Amino acid sequence: MKILKYLLFFLFLFTMGYVTYVKTQTTYFVGYMYWYHPTILQEKWELVVTATVTSTQEKKLKINELIHQERYDAVSKKELEIFDHDFLTISGGFNGLKKSDKILLCLTIYEGAYSIASFRGTQTNFGLKLKSFHDPIIGAIERFIKLKPGEKPSQKDIELWRKYTKNVSILSTN
Repeated sequence: MKILKYLLFFLFLFTMGYVTYVKTQTTYFVGYMYWYHPTILQEKWELVVTATVTSTQEKKLKINELIHQERYDAVSKKELEIFDHDFLTISGGFNGLKKSDKILLCLTIYEGAYSIASFRGTQTNFGLKLKSFHDPIIGAIERFIKLKPGEKPSQKDIELWRKYTKNVSILSTN
């Protein structure tokens, strides 16, 4: 009987520990590259996510979905960790954004870490501001990522991109 009580007691402790376990929220700190001036459709993106602005003062975003990840540093061929963070904190680029704004972020690798490029010509300083996470532009970027070298986006996708940036004219399918 005494052994049964100990077993039940340990089972109770194990169950309580298991039930009360909470995943620790992790934050990835991302550099914002003011000096980087790409056209959003001229780059190969290593990490693409959708996120929600949680704080403009803390420059923090909550990750909604991981859309794409390349796991290597193209320069050093160093293998990067699997991206599984809950939040991003970005060093700059929050002008014009407010709490609860939805964003599509395209990150590149700089010095062995993911970094956010400054996008001139879009409606935010980094990434694209979305009305919802079901915006057709997400499908357009998924198709863009899958293009082989030398392939161009469809005219339909180019028209979708024109809603967000002035810099797609160079990608004309003509």
